[in-house]
Amino acid sequence: MAKPATGTGGKPRLTMEEAMSIRISRFSGAFVAAMTARSSSTLAEIMAEIDEILRQACIMERLVFTKNVLKAKAAPKALIERLMADNFLVAMALTEAGYGIEDERLIELLDASDESFRIDVASRAGLSQAISDYLADIGSKEVIYRLAANRRSHLSRETLLDLATQARHDSRLERALATRPDRMLLPDGVLATHAPEKRVTAGLGKPAQRQGLTAEQKSRLPGSTKMVNYR
Repeated sequence: MAKPATGTGGKPRLTMEEAMSIRISRFSGAFVAAMTARSSSTLAEIMAEIDEILRQACIMERLVFTKNVLKAKAAPKALIERLMADNFLVAMALTEAGYGIEDERLIELLDASDESFRIDVASRAGLSQAISDYLADIGSKEVIYRLAANRRSHLSRETLLDLATQARHDSRLERALATRPDRMLLPDGVLATHAPEKRVTAGLGKPAQRQGLTAEQKSRLPGSTKMVNYR
């Protein structure tokens, strides 16, 4: 009989389903505690536990957590901010439910975050001009690419012009900017426009030249086919 898999210390290793069930149970208890916390210090301890749970959870678990938070309709601000700084799908669910985060607070989170979070935020729809310009200022090339390609991010004219100047030596950035509806704010000639490349193959794209049939070829046509000359 096969023995159950064991982890470190000889303890039985949990299956994925068991681990998910434990995390959901832990989150449920921590969420109730956060809703009833009577002091900021108590809430801070609870948020530390919630943060640990979310770091271990997969995206589906995080979305379940978020759904439970939305049902409560009176979640602590600290929890909302933590979820807004999570995966973009989680943040989108909160945004669609009417939750938001102030630009000043989001900038603080961007300052303390890693590259993946900045890329995530740069891809979010409806970014304010303040956040978009800040990301353009501090972001890596990948962050800027995502920001430029995000047609629903709001960029100031100054930032847009700066990115267009950078795009003169960066074809990927230039292509991203060329799709933005606000590219019309740029002066003529600053951003080159690229027409789709046309592939020309010898003999293709030209109308076939019709050649008259010889008398011998006409004689080989089926009897049901008639060549009629109306001239």
